[in-house]
Amino acid sequence: MKDSYQNLRVERIVDESWNTKSFYLRPADGSAIEAYAPGQHLLFSLPVDPAEPDLKMMRFYTLSDCYRSGGAYRITVKHEVGREAAAPDGAGSTYLHQHMTVGDRLQAKKPMGDFTLEAADEDAVVLIGGGIGITPILAMAQSIAAEGNSYREVRVFLGMRNREDHPFKDEFAALVRDFPSIQLNVCYDESTAADVQGSDYDYAERVSVDLFKRVLSHNRYRYYICGPRPMMDALTGDLAAWGVAEAQIFTESFGPATASHLIEQSEADGAAAAAEDAASDVIEVNFARNGVTHTWDPRYKCLLEFAEAKGVSISAGCLYGDCGTCMTPLKQGAVGYNHPTEITPDEGCCLPCSCKPTSSITLEA
Repeated sequence: MKDSYQNLRVERIVDESWNTKSFYLRPADGSAIEAYAPGQHLLFSLPVDPAEPDLKMMRFYTLSDCYRSGGAYRITVKHEVGREAAAPDGAGSTYLHQHMTVGDRLQAKKPMGDFTLEAADEDAVVLIGGGIGITPILAMAQSIAAEGNSYREVRVFLGMRNREDHPFKDEFAALVRDFPSIQLNVCYDESTAADVQGSDYDYAERVSVDLFKRVLSHNRYRYYICGPRPMMDALTGDLAAWGVAEAQIFTESFGPATASHLIEQSEADGAAAAAEDAASDVIEVNFARNGVTHTWDPRYKCLLEFAEAKGVSISAGCLYGDCGTCMTPLKQGAVGYNHPTEITPDEGCCLPCSCKPTSSITLEA
């Protein structure tokens, strides 16, 4: 992970659907944007509250095009709205949607991420996007088209509720029109009377391996999948059952960022109790490699955000404990996790993206 943040100026904001906006960003110092691979993202440091600009949160947003935005980065952000009291609105998306205007500035690190596609390859691919997870899929499809290889077989499957939640409809249509080797399949799982099958969408169902079996002539593709976790789990499991090798499946999960800040009581009561017991004491966080110690601020949602705010860089991937990129040796003290994580940290280590200190600690960071 590159260490320094860059100031980016908001050049343009475009409504892509009722709850989705694209933000076009240029380096504020007038320099050129960094080259990036289709599927990569930017890591942003955003204020938790506009009234407290020094208190930051970290959010990844995917670059949603392939150099087609006139020398600007384009990110596309869905406003995540909590559907129940325990799941509040997404803090990052709310900040961008409600507070950012043209001319404002954002801080982001340079493009990063391993969920990428080599546009010049010859292998046949299936690109699958669910909800706002269509953003890297669009960039991948655009990059393949830009190579001009009319023989490369590309099958795109998009899943969303209905046309109200269907951003980039015209951009995908243009790709299919101009590059016949790219075939588009759109699924609506909550279509309405206003949605026209054959025009707005192709299938009144969710994206599934059963659909692939009906549409694809074989299973010998590379599969790139981005979407909500339940979709990811279902597709990867069913693809394996269909005989697709694990090495042919590439995934990146998209979901409400607020989920990473919710404590699931059934799994985390012990951590919450430990944190409560320690609340009366000052908790110090010692970053041994950087040689600095800071007093823990409980307003931060995790150790990773706290470290970044203090100028200590820790490599990160998913921000949810699913990839293990941020695993860091915990030399002393104890932490409590905000939620169950997919990765079990190695003995003597922790996942700073998903935990908080419950006592004074020393991290090898």
